[in-house]
Amino acid sequence: MNKGEKTKQFILKHSRALFAKKGFDATKTSEIAKVCDISEATIYKYFESKKALLLACVTPKTELTTSTEDVSHLSLEALIERYVTNLLALIQNNREQFEILFNETYHHPELSTQYVQQIHRERPEEMEIERRIRQGDIHTISDFFLFTVGMISAVLAMTTHKEIHDKTEVNHFTPDMIREVSNFVLYGIKGNKS
Repeated sequence: MNKGEKTKQFILKHSRALFAKKGFDATKTSEIAKVCDISEATIYKYFESKKALLLACVTPKTELTTSTEDVSHLSLEALIERYVTNLLALIQNNREQFEILFNETYHHPELSTQYVQQIHRERPEEMEIERRIRQGDIHTISDFFLFTVGMISAVLAMTTHKEIHDKTEVNHFTPDMIREVSNFVLYGIKGNKS
């Protein structure tokens, strides 16, 4: 990575943290520059506007790829557990991006458009769940993409409130949480398998 790319990534890192914590409108470019120990002009060298910086901030840290792995052989339970495990990993690895996306989309709907068109990639388990919905094997979810967006939002809210009330920043994405969320997706609030 060359010096220019390192500077750009440094600006993104600190901008993400500030936008996630304070919000886009409450964060001034002068504040970002101060935290990065650079001039405001340097920010605009890499991003044509503060809005362009915001759009860049919701792009995941690691590139999302589309896999063609066949998961059709998995039981519904194994498929949902894999879906939840991968979804929680995605959230954990890109938490600030999702916080910005959910907090700012109402005021900047182009974030949602960018997420859907340029960032979101269906993983094999999501495609298999959608296939089973179309086949009629899963009856309770009609729009799986919106369900996934709701899951991300719910997990972020649960994690944030747990940190506020427990006053800790421990990893909440544990095997127990994966099991709890998987069971909730499979069996709902009633919680039984029958």
